[in-house]
Amino acid sequence: MVGAKMDVPQQRSRRRTLAYISLGGVFLSFLVMASALIAHFLVGNRVDQIGSDARHIMELKAENLRDQIAQDINILMSLRSEVQYLSHTELSEFSPHQWAHHHVFRSVLTRNWHVYQLRLISEGGQEISRIDKHRSTGEIIETAAVDLINVNYRPYMDEMRRLNDGQVYLSTIDLNIERGQVEQPLRPTFRLATRLPLMYHGEKVYLIVNVEAEEVLKMVKLGFAAMPIELYLANNVGDWSYSEHPEQAWASQLQHQEGLASSHPEMFRLVQNNDMGEYLDRGDYWYWQRLIITHPEMGVFGVYGAYNFATILVEVPEETVWALRKNYFSWAFAWMLATILILGGGTYELTRRQRRNRHRFEEERFRNIFSSLSTGIVVVNREARIVMTNGAARDMFGYTEGELESQYIEVLVPKDVRTHHRS
Repeated sequence: MVGAKMDVPQQRSRRRTLAYISLGGVFLSFLVMASALIAHFLVGNRVDQIGSDARHIMELKAENLRDQIAQDINILMSLRSEVQYLSHTELSEFSPHQWAHHHVFRSVLTRNWHVYQLRLISEGGQEISRIDKHRSTGEIIETAAVDLINVNYRPYMDEMRRLNDGQVYLSTIDLNIERGQVEQPLRPTFRLATRLPLMYHGEKVYLIVNVEAEEVLKMVKLGFAAMPIELYLANNVGDWSYSEHPEQAWASQLQHQEGLASSHPEMFRLVQNNDMGEYLDRGDYWYWQRLIITHPEMGVFGVYGAYNFATILVEVPEETVWALRKNYFSWAFAWMLATILILGGGTYELTRRQRRNRHRFEEERFRNIFSSLSTGIVVVNREARIVMTNGAARDMFGYTEGELESQYIEVLVPKDVRTHHRS
């Protein structure tokens, strides 16, 4: 019975330990789930913030591009007025170098760094006049009459023939093609054209302005330089006009890789019908902003004077999302570990202080009881040295407080029997 009674405190201690372990496991599981939920929430917020920032930048860049193209349309229409003023009802067949409008062409090319080619083309596609600006040196080059070619095979000729007098044609961004070959290095270009109220050998005449798009694309890219995204521009037929990956840009022209219309047909359908939006594709988050150009003289593709010149697309790739998850999960794990250490350390310190206070209380209680007993008590250690005495014992042997401590117990034994006591 005595043994059974002695096991009760041990059983209670064991149960208490198991209860603490169970509570600790539950608490740890709660922290893990809470940290995972927090990390998931933070990743979602971060992606949304990236998308929000991207949309804001896209709106600004779209506005910048609209302003730039509006200026280019004004250049075209001013040039149209000057050519019409300087020319007669029907253009002569004199050498292009003798035509009065050439000095106007030269002036436009000199003043506008991004305009690199001006042409007059007949309805049948024959070049009537052409002046270029050298890509590197900026030198103005007039094409000799014998070098003028027929460009009736170019797709934009069909669109220009649909222009009414005074309307403006704006092409998509594509590559410059010279004599059937894509110009190397690649030269992104967009074209502005208008019909002149003039005739050339009985055919209508069109004025075409070729505009360098490379700087326009760089200007768009610059706004997104510090963002963890990939930037694309797509023209209105679904070809890439710009891509972070050179092998993807101008895919349809160079037949290297598919464009937006082929690789993401569902998103391309949404882009065609919505000026802005977002799209989730297999873990990749896409945001887009259509660049709608409005001008009272817009023709051909224009719907009530509006034309979708290009679409700016921003992709938050799955790799970026996973990197964000990894970072936030690491942060959540560190936060969880720090929380456990802080709470565990605080709990341990609190328990230690409680035990110390309890020990002091019990020791004080023992001393009070020990001192108040009327029976003399002497406590010795294994070396037979006196550790503690109460007042009754000191009075019994005639010692004061503290006088017996650390002495051998034999000091309390009569001298004549001390030897026998030690043995």
